[in-house]
Amino acid sequence: MKINRFPIYLRISLSIIIFHFVTLIFLLLYFSFQTGSDNYGTIPENDIEKIINGIGYDSQGKISVVDASGINDISSKNTLWFVALDEKGNRLEWGDIPQAYRPLIERLNIFGGSELNTKNNRPEMSFRIVTINKDTHSLHVMAG
Repeated sequence: MKINRFPIYLRISLSIIIFHFVTLIFLLLYFSFQTGSDNYGTIPENDIEKIINGIGYDSQGKISVVDASGINDISSKNTLWFVALDEKGNRLEWGDIPQAYRPLIERLNIFGGSELNTKNNRPEMSFRIVTINKDTHSLHVMAG
């Protein structure tokens, strides 16, 4: 008959600790793969900020690009498209917006902050929606 040196509560505790450690390692690997892959076409937060900072209102109260430097910087590295829509229905479009998303533009104001990422080398189909208050307007921006 074999006698265990450690009491059962220590063996169970050690088993639970090892199980949680292994689970944590798998989760870390999973999330690092998900966020680190270039196949998903994620739009970086700083690119969204450059787009938002470049958008404003002209003297007639229409949405326009008031500072294109950040937007041009993004466009020089990637194919950029975006649409901005305010509560009055004023709209600004930039780039080649995928045809599949055109029906969303008219209803963009019903969406909150959202992100759709794609894989299989289709980064042009990824987009992010942000809603901000800018120049006393509620502005919805969809960028990809």
